Amino acid sequence: MSLSKEILMATCWSEYRKTKDIAHLIRAVENAPFFGQSEMGPEIARLLAKVRISKGWRQLV
Repeated sequence: MSLSKEILMATCWSEYRKTKDIAHLIRAVENAPFFGQSEMGPEIARLLAKVRISKGWRQLV
């Protein structure tokens, strides 16, 4: 993982821990390498976003 990805992941995790806003987890998943499974990250992000919208979630408690 490149340094910029490491910084992005650390930032997303830090912001999520502060706010509990799952948008930060969605951003992290969209950018995670998933080791050659290029469709996995976007699919997980899509599902999280769908649940976030359908449930009216902003935060996980």
